[in-house]
Amino acid sequence: MLASGISCSKEIPGTAGDDGMSALEHKVTFRINLDGRNIAATKAVTSGVYDDATINRLDIFEFKTWNSKPVEHYTLTAEEIEAGEFILQKPTDQTFRYLVVANGGPLAMARLEQQTPASAEYSTPSYHRLPEAYGGADSIPMGAILQVSYNSDHSEDINLYRYMYRVDVGSITANFDNPVWMGKDVFVKRIALINVYRAFPYYYWMGSYSSFNPMNCLFGVKSSYNSSKPFFGGITTSAWRGMGSSIGGDTSVYMYNGSGGTESYTITMNNNYRYSAGTLSITATDELLDATVQSYDNSEGEGRLCSSTNPSQSHTLTVNKSFYAIPGTADCGNYGITQTYNNQNAYPKLVIELDVNGNTVFYPIQMYYPQPNTVYSISSITLKGAGSSYSNFIEEKTPVDYSMAVVPWTDITIDSIVIDE
Repeated sequence: MLASGISCSKEIPGTAGDDGMSALEHKVTFRINLDGRNIAATKAVTSGVYDDATINRLDIFEFKTWNSKPVEHYTLTAEEIEAGEFILQKPTDQTFRYLVVANGGPLAMARLEQQTPASAEYSTPSYHRLPEAYGGADSIPMGAILQVSYNSDHSEDINLYRYMYRVDVGSITANFDNPVWMGKDVFVKRIALINVYRAFPYYYWMGSYSSFNPMNCLFGVKSSYNSSKPFFGGITTSAWRGMGSSIGGDTSVYMYNGSGGTESYTITMNNNYRYSAGTLSITATDELLDATVQSYDNSEGEGRLCSSTNPSQSHTLTVNKSFYAIPGTADCGNYGITQTYNNQNAYPKLVIELDVNGNTVFYPIQMYYPQPNTVYSISSITLKGAGSSYSNFIEEKTPVDYSMAVVPWTDITIDSIVIDE
């Protein structure tokens, strides 16, 4: 492939052979990798239930300085994506940093042209709407950041990482501690990811002149492991923080709208923090609804776990569903799923909603700091306890000891009563 073959929003400087400067320029061949494999070699990298390795669009933002807007924005053609590589040619000894985005939304990509990187890795990044970048399980937003020096003709690998995480649920089994429940009509109504985000940053910063860590630039900073607050999935070192806020609930930020201005935008999706008992709030729509929720039509018999009339009813429901969300944890409330109402947290959760003889019961599973580009495979979930009245937490019950005694009769002696009539 030739450098001049790239489709870009701006002309690539120094294309091969026409300006008499070729002796002072170098070519760099960029190879696009996903899951450690070149996309041209694998063609279709599949994992789990869905194909979430498809690349429909690839944008490259070129930064000459680390605190200014990108100087170039290149968009690859479908043929270049299929080939799995492209070439850029620059004057010798120049150094650039690149943000590479796969499956970015057109509006968000246009905004990135005008976005100035944050001044430090602890700064608040610019958020973009997830609906503009998520097109279903075959269009997962991905990113990479790399630094390239044009001091020789050579190759560079672009290792793409998915901005989202995935939770695979294989099956749900009823094996209640209370045997009476096994003889009731029990249905799974919904399975959902709650307290997740519908916005995300394509990058946190582009580093400084003397400091450059591609993964920190892409995903921000990490938090250290704390044994009293273990991370979801058993990570025992450190974990990316992802998006976050100091409060839970419907946190809003100002973001670009479709007409060139800004507007207040609620970044929390399927928020259930401090919602009333018996409630499962679902705000996701379209592709994001399918990404975060699995529903069953109980009136048609879907989702049944137990039957009051059929003793041979299977107590296992095959789910085989992949759920997708953006990493992030609202840092409020107390760690642990069992809390008082006021101390419940706003961490993301996978929650199972049951109908038990017409009554709603929830089984929330806490997910503390889920990680990008990570699949959490849950082969089976077994329900044993009585669940919770709340979708976001299990209410803490305080034991109270009572003593009981029979109070002695009060003895009143009446000498006599005379009734004349």
